[in-house]
Amino acid sequence: CLSRSRNFVAGDDLNHGDYVRAVQPTEQWVITAGRDEHVKVWDRATGKLYCSLEGHFEEITDLVLLRNAEGSPEKICSVGIDRTIRTWPLQKTGLDDVVKEVEEAKKPSIKEAQIGGESLLTAEEEAELAELMDD
Repeated sequence: CLSRSRNFVAGDDLNHGDYVRAVQPTEQWVITAGRDEHVKVWDRATGKLYCSLEGHFEEITDLVLLRNAEGSPEKICSVGIDRTIRTWPLQKTGLDDVVKEVEEAKKPSIKEAQIGGESLLTAEEEAELAELMDD
């Protein structure tokens, strides 16, 4: 499935950061997952990373394609050591929505932004921390 005729060449970097445990090809994508806790979706037409899906907190051990009634891949299911099974859409718009949700969740909330530079520790906790750091 990763062939030179589909724009994948020997010099391409398909980086994962750690061991890849599972690979699932479709007509449009090559989906990989592994020890780095991310499901990566590669565009078969260009050979480039389309998106990286975050949601597992431990190594991903397998990927399973979920097909619709016509037999076309509709979702990808990832299974992790964190004892979770997650499903992800395979349509571009669905993937884009998931990535956007993850990015939004990483942004600080309004409450966190209002606190700004103020300490989240009490005076007693700050004194205890300072004492521990002096040791």
